[in-house]
Amino acid sequence: MNKFKKMQKIIFIFFAFFLLLNAYNIVYAACGTDTVVGGVGDVLTYGTVVGLDGRCWLDRNLGATRVATAVNDTKSYGWFYRGGKKTDGHQITASGTTATPRSNNDIPGHFLFKTTSATLFDWHSSQKNNLWKGVNGVNGINNPCPTGFRLPTQSEWATWIRSSFIKNYTDAYNSNLKLTNAGVRQYAGQILNQGTIDGYWSSNLTGVRAYDMIANSSNTYPSVYNVHSRAWAVRCIKDVSSLAPTVTTQVTSSIAPTTATGNGNITVTGGENPTRTITWGTVSGTYPNSCTAGAGGIGTYACNLTNLSPATTYYVRARAINSAGTSYGVETSFTTATLPTITITNPNTNPQQSKTLTASTDSGTLTQSVTTGSTCDNSLTFTAYASTTFSTEADNGKKICYKAVDTASNTTYTMSNAIAGIDTTAPTGTAAVNTDTAYTNTTAVTVNNTITGANEMRFKNETGGTFSSWLAYASSYA
Repeated sequence: MNKFKKMQKIIFIFFAFFLLLNAYNIVYAACGTDTVVGGVGDVLTYGTVVGLDGRCWLDRNLGATRVATAVNDTKSYGWFYRGGKKTDGHQITASGTTATPRSNNDIPGHFLFKTTSATLFDWHSSQKNNLWKGVNGVNGINNPCPTGFRLPTQSEWATWIRSSFIKNYTDAYNSNLKLTNAGVRQYAGQILNQGTIDGYWSSNLTGVRAYDMIANSSNTYPSVYNVHSRAWAVRCIKDVSSLAPTVTTQVTSSIAPTTATGNGNITVTGGENPTRTITWGTVSGTYPNSCTAGAGGIGTYACNLTNLSPATTYYVRARAINSAGTSYGVETSFTTATLPTITITNPNTNPQQSKTLTASTDSGTLTQSVTTGSTCDNSLTFTAYASTTFSTEADNGKKICYKAVDTASNTTYTMSNAIAGIDTTAPTGTAAVNTDTAYTNTTAVTVNNTITGANEMRFKNETGGTFSSWLAYASSYA
C-alpha cells in the first residue's frame, strides 16, 4: 500500500511539473519572456501572463508591488494615471497636488497631481487623444507601459471579458489577470470607491473623454465613457500590431443563381482589428472580385457575392488586412444554382388575321403579362400561363413577358418578340384581265390591278373547271 501511495505521489509531482512547464511554454510563446522592467520613470519589474484571449498581459497593475492576493489587496492596486499622461510622479497615490491652470504641454514637467473642477474634464488644455497610442496606435510619447507593451484598446478589453466570461469584479479577480478594486482618483485628487470598483483605462481617448473598463459586484462594462481628468489604474498588454491577422475561409452559404454569401472567421487579429473581405473568381487561384465586411475583431463575418453567373463554379478565399500585412484563408469552391429556362415560340411576321404565342419552361411555374413596353420584370402584373392568340390589328406591337419561378424561388424573365403582321382589313377596288378580251391557253394574262391590299391571285376557266392554287400577285403571267 505504501509503495502504491508513493507511486501516486511521484505521478502527481510529475503531472504538476508537466502542467507548470506547459504553462511556462505558453507564456513564453505569447510573451517572449516571463518578466519585464517598467517603462520610462518606472523601475519596477513585472511578470507576464497569458489571458484566455490568447494575449500577453502584465500580471499586475502598473505600480503594484505584487500580484493580487485578494480583490481588495491594497499592495496590488498600483498607481492612478490620468488619461494620456506618462509616468511622471502624478500617478503615485501620495503625490502632491497643484491648482495651477491646465497644462499646455504634453509632458507638464512636474510630478504633481493637477487639480481641476468637474467641468474642465481634462488636465491638458488641448485635449489630445494620441498621447498614449500615437498616430500609429502604439508609440505614443506618454505610453507608460514597459517596452513592447501598451494600454489595451476598448476592443481588446471587450475580447478579454468575452473570452474569460467576466461578469463582475469577483470574476475579474479570479481570472489569471487578477484585477483588483483599486477605485478611482477624482479631479481634486481624492481617491474613491476602493474595494468596490475595478477601473482600468483603455487607449481609446476621444475629445475630453476616454473609454474605461469598469467592473462592480454585479456587472462588467468594457466601454464606460470617462474624462481625462480622472485617474484610473493601468494594466498593460503586449503590442502585437506588427503581426498579420489569421483568417480561415468558411463554407459559402445562401447560394442562388446570381448571388451567394461568402463567410470567413478571424482567429487572430494581430493586435489590430483587420479589414475583413471575401475574394472570388471563376479560375482557381485568381480572385478579381471582392466584398467587404468592414473592420472587426475575432469571430465570423460575412459579405455578399453579387453579379454571379448561373450554373458556374466559383473559387473563394477569405482575406484579412491590417497595418502589418495581409492574410488569406484556404481556397474553397461552390457552384451557383441554375435558373429556369423559358422557351418561346414566336409567330412569323407574314400578314395574317391572327397570331398565336406559346411558351414553356424546363422547371418551375410559368406565368405571363401582356405589355407594349420594354420592361420585363416583377413590376408587371402576372397571370397564369395560357397560349395567347392576338386577332386585331391593334394587337400589333404587343409582347408578352414570361416569368418562371422554380421551387427554390429562382426566377427567370423572358420577353417575346413584338406581334407583327395581323391584317384583318378586306381588300377593295377592281381588277380586269386582258381588258376583258377573250384569250387562249397560250395567251399571256395581264392583270390590271387596282385592288388595294391584294397580294395573291388564282385563275379558272370561264366555262368551268377549278381554280388554280393561290399565286403571289404579279402584273402578268404567261
